Amino acid sequence: MNANLVELREKYPPGFPVEDLPEGAREERINVYRVCRSGKVEPSSFLPTYLDELAMTKENAEENHDISYYSLSTFYKENEAKRALKFFRGKQPNAILAIGSTEPSCGLCQRTKERKKNAKSHVDWWLYQEAEPYIFFQEVCPEGGE
Repeated sequence: MNANLVELREKYPPGFPVEDLPEGAREERINVYRVCRSGKVEPSSFLPTYLDELAMTKENAEENHDISYYSLSTFYKENEAKRALKFFRGKQPNAILAIGSTEPSCGLCQRTKERKKNAKSHVDWWLYQEAEPYIFFQEVCPEGGE
């Protein structure tokens, strides 16, 4: 195991598959949107899929071999984030959209299209243990709002 992998392993929670992180993952600040299904910009709205009970579906459980399963999903294009918001409001009607950035101190990220051609503006963000990404986000005012 190389030194970089050992160093990364110390930053992530126990059991996190550090060795599966894509080669292009890096600490980078990207302006992104996040769907907050709880209706608030709070810790429970910023859980990676594998820790988020609301995101746990049969499909996700079966696809846990993909490294995206361990990431926090964000989008850098507002229209795609709004499409995701509309989808999630089907089950969580109080969901909101938040805007912020992938703070390098919180973990590695990657524009998903760098490894999956049809990913559009999706950004995977693999959060370090104890990361608090929500402090770098604020609610997007609804259209017509103040």
